[in-house]
Amino acid sequence: MFKTLLINPPVWTYSTPPLSISYLAAMGRKHGFDISCIDLNIELFSKMRREKRYWLVEYESYWGEPIYKLKINNFFFKIFINSFIKKIEKFKPKLIGFPLNSSPPIILQIVKKIKEKNKDIKVIVGGTAADPSSFGSSILQSRLIDCLVLGEGELTFLEILHKTLNKKKINEIKGIAYLNHKNQIVITERRERILNFDEIPFPDFSDYNFNSYMLEDFSKKSFKIPVQFSRGRINNCDFCTTNHVWGKPYICRSPENMLDEIKSHIDNYKINNFIFSDMAINGDLIKLEKFCDLIIANNIKISWSGLAIIRKDMDNKLLNKMRLAGCCNLTFGMESGSNNVLKAMGKGYSREDIIRLSRDLASSKISFGFTIIVGHPAEKRENFLETLSCLFEIRDYLKGTTPGITPCQIIPNTLLFKKYQNEYGFNNDTWKWKIGENSFDERIKRIKEINRFIKENIDSRGARIPERYKL
Repeated sequence: MFKTLLINPPVWTYSTPPLSISYLAAMGRKHGFDISCIDLNIELFSKMRREKRYWLVEYESYWGEPIYKLKINNFFFKIFINSFIKKIEKFKPKLIGFPLNSSPPIILQIVKKIKEKNKDIKVIVGGTAADPSSFGSSILQSRLIDCLVLGEGELTFLEILHKTLNKKKINEIKGIAYLNHKNQIVITERRERILNFDEIPFPDFSDYNFNSYMLEDFSKKSFKIPVQFSRGRINNCDFCTTNHVWGKPYICRSPENMLDEIKSHIDNYKINNFIFSDMAINGDLIKLEKFCDLIIANNIKISWSGLAIIRKDMDNKLLNKMRLAGCCNLTFGMESGSNNVLKAMGKGYSREDIIRLSRDLASSKISFGFTIIVGHPAEKRENFLETLSCLFEIRDYLKGTTPGITPCQIIPNTLLFKKYQNEYGFNNDTWKWKIGENSFDERIKRIKEINRFIKENIDSRGARIPERYKL
């Protein structure tokens, strides 16, 4: 029997099951394939005790280190991985798929052991980090992976299943990258976007033990099911890879279809807490409002949260309706409190919009938080001080939140990279670039300053900062 195994590796969230492989499983099962999902991330997390802190978001980059450098209990980790390999052997899959989060070394170690037992098993890797300009290149150069799945995965995955079942080569499939016999990375023609999101089957979470998942403070519960209303992004921020990875256009499903999925999960799993995985839940305000109207009209009692963008046309009326429909928390990419920097980033909103939205959110009783990017190339010292003054102005609205702060990365395939690449050149470290006085050391200095400000004025815990920049 042709069996496929989809594995979610560490490190990923410990509060929800993986959405990406659950979509793939649903698509494959709809077409008659035997597919199983394993959340290796949560299995490892649930076995850990003191090391649970390494699953906090600020430790994400830590998992990119080689296995032997990881600070978690190394002896236990090796036993766990070996036990997991034996489980895969018993399952006897013909095809294995991984989403690439931030852990290429772990994926490669697992695949190496799998291939030692059975070199004929095909292995594919997808996800936002699977692009050849990111982690995808090193994954392919290992020669342990058959191909990368680029962009939306459902249709590409389905075609790979059919080709593998019929013992045909997958090299001509759209939307993949692979290594040819000359050690060159070949990227096939980009696959067309799925324009009708409603045609995609609802993600299937039936393989997961919901009791394993925890809240952000490592306590139980309440468990959340991840859902997705849209794909892509309506903004074109110069530091973001979203449009490169997903391609255009921004796609939003119908409110009726979204409602049907919510009802389906409530019926199947007896869960009424949800988290939207969209890059921006408010990308289409008309559909968002209609969705809220449907939730209210059908008297469906749920709570939900997600990411959102700051918009001039998002008013109090909609926010209040969202609250009535169960919206309890939103995280916005504020990024800067300087109009000059926001304009350079391509944000489409102003400092004044940030202040107005903060006031309206507080009035609507929706809790919210912000992410901030320190040291954009357009950010001068006076612009950084404008961000501090903006935070000071909205400090009362932010009490009890934990802002996220990161130094500006210049990542390949972003507008920012294209703008400065020829003039300055960049090495593989997307963090340590230098443009004029805007050096890595200067950005770290600003992070320390803004973190001190947050501790004194907003949250005594300080900001969430990537582990490599821990103060």
